[in-house]
Amino acid sequence: MKRFLQILGFAAASVTFAAASAELFVNEQNVGTFYRDFTRLTKRPHLVSPLTSTLCTTPSRAMEEQEGKKTGPHYKARVHIYANPVALPAIAERMTQFPVGAIVVKEKLGDGDKVAGIGGMIKRAAGYDPPNGDWEYFYYEGTDSLTTGRISSCIECHRSARSTDYVYSVWSLGE
Repeated sequence: MKRFLQILGFAAASVTFAAASAELFVNEQNVGTFYRDFTRLTKRPHLVSPLTSTLCTTPSRAMEEQEGKKTGPHYKARVHIYANPVALPAIAERMTQFPVGAIVVKEKLGDGDKVAGIGGMIKRAAGYDPPNGDWEYFYYEGTDSLTTGRISSCIECHRSARSTDYVYSVWSLGE
């Protein structure tokens, strides 16, 4: 009975948080802080390939860096990845479908492990963007650089992760 009540309590909390997450709108004021209470999935920064790191920036900047530099600041890029309480059960159970309200955030680290960019995805209600799993993407690199919505560069990249609901790597980040 105690276990049943724990599960029921967790389910109720998840539903409440899912409703709040589904209504979350990332903006210039909250992009640097809204995810700080989420669970960080990485103990140490996770290495990301230079091409992936370059492509996962504001689209115009990505093209400029890709064209202008072979290694540049994205060589051996490092990130921390966070997930909100709604996303955690899907990650823990290695589910291939995330619930509405799930949020995954990636902090790109720069010199001295300072946050150099924040990107992420929010699972929206069915109908938001059906061909692309109903995910809303966002990316921020500093003052006046927040991009949100159906970001084509994010969609193109995450399309190859269709079998895991457009999410990469979160199942093996505990190291």
